[in-house]
Order: sequence, then C-alpha cells, then structure tokens
Amino acid sequence: MIVWADDTTQFLGEISATGGEAGGNGGFVEVSGKQNLIFRGEVDTHAAQGRAGTLLLDPENIIIADGSGAANDGELVDGNILSGEAGTSTFTISEQALESLNGNTALILEASNDIIVRDLSDNELRFSPGSGNITFTADADMSGAGSFLMEGTNDTLFTNARSLNISGVNLRLGNLKTAPSIEGFSLPPRAGAVNLQASGMVTVGTINTQGNIEVVPESPGITENPEFSGNPEFSEGFESQFPESEAFNGFGGTVTIAVDESITTGSITTNGFS
Repeated sequence: MIVWADDTTQFLGEISATGGEAGGNGGFVEVSGKQNLIFRGEVDTHAAQGRAGTLLLDPENIIIADGSGAANDGELVDGNILSGEAGTSTFTISEQALESLNGNTALILEASNDIIVRDLSDNELRFSPGSGNITFTADADMSGAGSFLMEGTNDTLFTNARSLNISGVNLRLGNLKTAPSIEGFSLPPRAGAVNLQASGMVTVGTINTQGNIEVVPESPGITENPEFSGNPEFSEGFESQFPESEAFNGFGGTVTIAVDESITTGSITTNGFS
C-alpha cells in the first residue's frame, strides 16, 4: 500500500498489511510526501507465520525530535495541515513515536537530503525489540547532498538486537548499540549487525554488537524461617535470598563501515560466545 502526495501527506489513521493466521508475509507500506509529511498514525505489518512487512517514510528532510512531542504537532490544532505550515520540505517525528513502533516491522526512513536526530534528554533512542531491520538513508536521491547527523554526541541508538543500516554523504553519529537486552531476547542471544556507508566521512562513538547477555535479578527476596517464626529475639527469623544472575552466551553482530574518505570511531565490541 502506498500513500503519496506531490505536496503534503497527512497520515493520522491506521494501515494494516498483515500476514494470515495460517501463513503469508506482512506487506509493504509507504507513506510519503514530496514536500511535507505528517505521520501520526499506526501501521501494522506483522505476520503470525511469515516475515513481517516494511514501513517506508520518505520526505525530503527528516528530523527526529526529543521526547514525546514533535515540532509539527501544533499544526493539528486548527484541524488543517496546509502547504508550508510544517516547514519547508521537512518531516518531524518524535522520539517516542519511533520507539512505539512494532519491532517486527522493517523500518525504513529515507530523505533526499538530511536526517537529523536532535539532542535527546534521555540520551537514548530505544527501539522496540523484534525482527525488523532499521534503515536510515540520507541522500536517497544520490544528489550528493544529504547526511545523517546526531546532535547529541553522547546519545545512543539502541536497536534491541535489530540490525541497523545508516547511509549518507557524511555520517556524524553518537553511540550505536545492537546488542540484545533482557526485554524480548531469545536463546541464544543474537545481536544485530551494523552497516555504515558514506561517500564522505564517518564519525562514530562506540559500537556495541555484543551477543552475550546477563540477566540480573531486580532485588533479593525475603523468606521466613519457620523455626524462629514470630520470635522477635531471633534475627534468624528471616533469611535473605539472593538469586544468582544468569549469563547467556550468544552471537555478536557484524560491523561493516564503507567510506570513501575518512573514519573516526571509538571502541567496537562484537564478541559472542566466550
């Protein structure tokens, strides 16, 4: 399914392109506006027995705003989205909107010019776990003008074990983490791959595609010793139980950086089984 306009696309509804209960894959959904794109809806491309589908957002510029409110939300107050209201050829989506998308949908954000992640107050853009790859493509029209930029150099793109692909003329990145977390991990743990491609320069902080994971109990339990139950004179009346943490070895993700000019990077951690 494709929703497209030469000027402004305003999407506030729901699109379902799911696989069947007995079989079939999720579908392809594109929501694009050549000049402006306002995306406030929900897209479901999951497949119970097959591969999840793909969501493509494709405006001229993309800004990922901090927190739960995107800069263009106020344009909905008057009930109209008019050409030019949202800013010249720019699509702004909030951090929370991206984080709430279903993790089994392959997410593709393409911009013919720039993709910019604003400085994040919580220092992390944390995607939901799932099987869908995450792809950011700046300079999608190959005009030689378009970069991927993270304003917060200490911020982290955390994919929850999903693979991450970023391309553009220049990439200025904070930290990248595709390692699995306790949230939604499977056995054995598998980290997502990281693929960076630029015709100019790449600057990136740390890259973590470590496949190992340690599950640490949140807090010790307290159990009553029946032998001394109800007697305040005995400190043995209660016993603390400290559950042991569990470590799971898994598969580290591959890291590929292809650059025409220069690469500046921090530490890269890709280990798996140990």
